[in-house]
Amino acid sequence: VDWGSIRRLKEEISVPVIGNGGVNKAEDALAMVEFTKCDGVMLASGVLRNPFLPRQIRELESKGYYTKESSLDRINWLLDFCHEVKSLYGDDKGAKYVKAIIPWILRDMSSSSWLRGYILRLGSLSSMMEVLVSVKSKMGRGE
Repeated sequence: VDWGSIRRLKEEISVPVIGNGGVNKAEDALAMVEFTKCDGVMLASGVLRNPFLPRQIRELESKGYYTKESSLDRINWLLDFCHEVKSLYGDDKGAKYVKAIIPWILRDMSSSSWLRGYILRLGSLSSMMEVLVSVKSKMGRGE
């Protein structure tokens, strides 16, 4: 990603410039604004990998640090996402959409490789949600 081009564009025009590309973590967003002087940052693939990225950016900007989400936060986000996808696409088609993001959402959880593999073999969104609810319940009990 060529942030230099964004910087040169910002220097040459007077309308707001939105920077895009290479923002995968909160620190990247602030570095882009500092280097390019852009008026805003567009989040694309970075937010697909980390749906908590917008919150992390806001926290880093306002507090100088951000709180990393817990495994329980990731499970809760994924369950909410499953509910939304199921309401839009149904059980079977929705499962395909959720399977596309499972590796990203669960990747930073400890011991999550077995969970990712197990969920990705399931055929329906309802089955995936049952497993996630079970995992969430065990997390609440400290297992």
